[in-house]
Amino acid sequence: MRRNDNTHLHINSPDKEGVIRMRALRPSPPITTQNHAPITKMPRQEEEQQTQQQQQQYNSAAALSPLFCLLASIVFSTFCIQSTVAAPGTRVTSSTVSLQITNDTKCLHGHYNAVRCICDPCWEGEDCSEYVDYYSPRFLIHSASVVVATNVSGTVYRAWSTDGDLGLTCPLGPGESARCPCAAVRYQLFARPGDYHFTIDTATGILSRNLKFQLEPSKTYSYKLLVRSVPVQGISHDIQYDLLDLGIYVSPDYIRKIPWT
Repeated sequence: MRRNDNTHLHINSPDKEGVIRMRALRPSPPITTQNHAPITKMPRQEEEQQTQQQQQQYNSAAALSPLFCLLASIVFSTFCIQSTVAAPGTRVTSSTVSLQITNDTKCLHGHYNAVRCICDPCWEGEDCSEYVDYYSPRFLIHSASVVVATNVSGTVYRAWSTDGDLGLTCPLGPGESARCPCAAVRYQLFARPGDYHFTIDTATGILSRNLKFQLEPSKTYSYKLLVRSVPVQGISHDIQYDLLDLGIYVSPDYIRKIPWT
């Protein structure tokens, strides 16, 4: 049977109940033929030559990429982002590129400038993991004497020291000594047992009178001052230091003179 919309009706055989059931079948699309051009296969020799040419281009690009990046950084004083050159047939994904960037920029104590690691002061090595402290702290003088009154208060003496790492290992410039950790120092005061007449500021080297204890007139108090380098947490290295002998004489008739009076 055929309907007006060109849809065929397929009549099934009667089922067990004797009912004839019909279902519609859509017409099959007309089969058309097209003329296809014959497929020709590239000769094996030409295919090998083309592959060799692609490999040579890849090798040339991979070799020149870091060179151009280095020249750009030196000549134009700018950062150069080195591109990744993939071999023929290699699929480069975002995860591959991010992995390469992570490996190239692993500077523990510094930053990466697309060519190499620029280490922070006092750090060296390809990945800035080597701590260096080339110079020991030194007092400007190693023996000093101070005359004070029995009722002296405030600052009694100030120790001065220098460290060659500041200016030689680290660049000079504004900022705290923390930017040059290998030049940072701490001071200590060594006294006889039971002598608490003076205290020292460990950061500045300023010696002050402890007002809780009276000074004995006509007596010289002897001390040793120590200046040492500051250890870096997690880094094992020798502590460098220097010593100074200090004598403080308490004068019973001490008169403080002001130069401009």
